[in-house]
Amino acid sequence: FACLAQVMREPAASDLEKEMVRVFKGTLLSSLQHSLLSSKNIPELVAESTLSVTRYDVKGAMRGPGGEDHVGCIALVRLSRESDYLTNAVFEVYGTSILHDLSCLYQALKTSELERGFGCDHGKGVTPISRRIILRVISHLALYEMKGTNDQSSNGGTILRQLVQVPLGEMRSQKEHPFSADKVFRLSEASFDLSFFSPELVADLFDNPSDDLGIMFECVVTGYAKLACTSDADAVFHQWARLRGAALSVLRTCLKANISNYCASIISALIKAECEAAAVQSNRGPQSGSNIFSDCVIGEEMLHAGAYIVLIRECLDRIGKEEGQMEKHMEECRRCLSVLKEVSPLVMPLMLHHSPEATSHVDPRPTIAEAWFLTMTSLVSICKKHNHIASSLVKDDMESFMGESLSVTVSLSFLKDLGSRESSSPATQKGMSLDGPHTLAMNGFTSECMIAGPRILTKMGRSIVSIVQVNHIFDQSNIGVIILAASLLRAVSGALPPWSVEDTPTLAQSMYLAMHSDPDAFIEIFSAATKVTASANFGAIKSGELLAGRYLDVSNKHIESFLHQSKEVCIKGNWKKLKVILKATCGGKKKDSGFNLKPQFTSWECDRI
Repeated sequence: FACLAQVMREPAASDLEKEMVRVFKGTLLSSLQHSLLSSKNIPELVAESTLSVTRYDVKGAMRGPGGEDHVGCIALVRLSRESDYLTNAVFEVYGTSILHDLSCLYQALKTSELERGFGCDHGKGVTPISRRIILRVISHLALYEMKGTNDQSSNGGTILRQLVQVPLGEMRSQKEHPFSADKVFRLSEASFDLSFFSPELVADLFDNPSDDLGIMFECVVTGYAKLACTSDADAVFHQWARLRGAALSVLRTCLKANISNYCASIISALIKAECEAAAVQSNRGPQSGSNIFSDCVIGEEMLHAGAYIVLIRECLDRIGKEEGQMEKHMEECRRCLSVLKEVSPLVMPLMLHHSPEATSHVDPRPTIAEAWFLTMTSLVSICKKHNHIASSLVKDDMESFMGESLSVTVSLSFLKDLGSRESSSPATQKGMSLDGPHTLAMNGFTSECMIAGPRILTKMGRSIVSIVQVNHIFDQSNIGVIILAASLLRAVSGALPPWSVEDTPTLAQSMYLAMHSDPDAFIEIFSAATKVTASANFGAIKSGELLAGRYLDVSNKHIESFLHQSKEVCIKGNWKKLKVILKATCGGKKKDSGFNLKPQFTSWECDRI
């Protein structure tokens, strides 16, 4: 269809091409009409799902080939969005009345949904996600028409303004209502609807904010404030879990176009509310129950903690891919950095909180840490790729901020007790578990930071000595790098999961590059790292103990052998061999460690909740 639509835009060179275009126009018009009719008249789900784990039963449903959504809605998306040629062809064969007909269809489906009642997805009409797909089609076609006519008051503009007022009006109507399942459900539905409009339109709402959006975000913050030590989440919090995802979806749509000051302030408020609740939960201990930090609210079945931090990462990644608009991008990066710096006094202490791994609730700290380090990695990456952005952010003391985050990655390994020659490591450790994707994110950020240059390592050194106090080191100028090297040795010794050893050669190579590829300087750092001891208790380390761990408390001959082999790796560039050398030096393979296999990164997608 898309190829034939392109032929329509070119002069027909033969009778065959003319015939092809004629048949194509007829087929396209018929396809559009049948898609509209089937979406309106054929229910997506005739009866309640027979499955116990999902409301969306594929069997006997009017679904697409992959079992996803109503086939009529899928067809409309593909017919209207496959290419600009096809979008233009839709208007050419159907006329501008396509927008009116789609709008009527959408409103009819919304009415059917309301008639089905709260929580019912079968019967007349289609499921909410399919209805919203129609909304996305309308938004795309309306914007295409508006850009083509350069007229904001066109038919498409009028229809969009009318449609967007519906979810905003629903939010407005809930302002005076108490915090209840019904209120939260209605705000969730309105928010998900809003998120399916075009990014340009949603971003414009954030550029000119009204109280309507604030009602929805205030309700999300209110939910965090109602944290309770109970293992049961009632109907209100099951709906609030969806509202978290709906708020994320609205913000995600907005950030595809722009991050305004208002949008940045909302993201900051949501991150703060989540981290404050997570800190309260951690203070109550690992065995405390929770009405929100559970799989069915903030967890695997819905949306993990850290989702609002990830929004900043997505914004930075989008900026990094776009060309031109230098001033706009620098301003957006400043706003992203401002959000991260504003929330860091809550995020960083939470990641270092001494409460052990949770047993009676879903621990929010690992996914918050994962989101944080992935976002910080994106910040480093965009600065490496765009010098003008890096130069601009230096004025905002970005390097010191990165150094502070890097000091957290170093400190985390010092929370873990490696045991002693007389006793093994304890089963219950201080701090969150490091056996998860947040450790992957942490190692990735550490590597990128070191490659970014020695200035960040210097800033990290100033930050880490305020957390980890050490006895006299001859080379005070490199104290931060020495402590970092000691943390790498401790990680291989058992502070981090065995699968993370795979990252150690990359981390060591990044440190080597940060030291201008000087083998002697690199070995001097690791030599000092094998000797540095704590001058005060911190985490699992007692005053006088080696930061690198008990496996480095060996003879000078053993240490010299390790340093000699490591230097050969530097000279020959065979960094993979370093993994074998480090494992042999730091206690060998950790059998029956109780750690899991290497994990996958967390997904914060929420369209289906």
